[in-house]
Amino acid sequence: METNPMENNERKERFINSTGRQLGGLVLVAVGSLFLARQAGVELPYWLFGWETILIGIGIYIGARHSFKPGGWIVPILIGGFFLADDVLLDMNLRQYLWPSLIIGLGLFMILGPMRKKSRWDTASISQDDIIDAVSVFGGTKRNIISKDFKGGDITTVFGGTDLNFMQADINNSATIDVTTVFGGTKIIVPPHWNVKSEVVCILGGLDDKRPILKDMPETGKTLVLTGTCVFGGIDIKSY
Repeated sequence: METNPMENNERKERFINSTGRQLGGLVLVAVGSLFLARQAGVELPYWLFGWETILIGIGIYIGARHSFKPGGWIVPILIGGFFLADDVLLDMNLRQYLWPSLIIGLGLFMILGPMRKKSRWDTASISQDDIIDAVSVFGGTKRNIISKDFKGGDITTVFGGTDLNFMQADINNSATIDVTTVFGGTKIIVPPHWNVKSEVVCILGGLDDKRPILKDMPETGKTLVLTGTCVFGGIDIKSY
């Protein structure tokens, strides 16, 4: 019995997303348990509730939501880990190694990220022109998407900005974009007749749908689904 590569990919993505949600829930349970223990009078190390640990926790939560696939969740863990180690290990001055390690980590992310995304969309029936892979690290990306059968893709913005225009693009039924925004901004411009469904988890950040409300707009069934995480950043949805 022949199997459809697209259906296999969608089934695999649903399984990964479900696993990610479960791991993210376990992280939240662990964090809540620590706060509950402290309220109950249990003596815990002071650094468990410092801003460095909170930053690490945010990174672990984002990573768990994405089943720890290579992504922007590494950045808050590196930053929080270095400052936490510097505060706890008083005999070592680790701050001088922060930026070199961040650069190395971002380099590894840029190397491993495309490999993962290639395997995700590695089917003969999908053209590379119909998917997007935008990575902005300490910089900016601005692109016009003109595909008439857009399938989806990945947008990663870390300490930068991403501006994507889909006004000349089209989709059949639905497309899914995984958005990771950490200390940055992402703007997505879509046609007014598209529906936008957000499943993005925002932590100390936000997603703002700035599209005007249009009356008597015909229902086309075209839906753009946004998944992923926004931390210390913003995602804007616009339409003209």
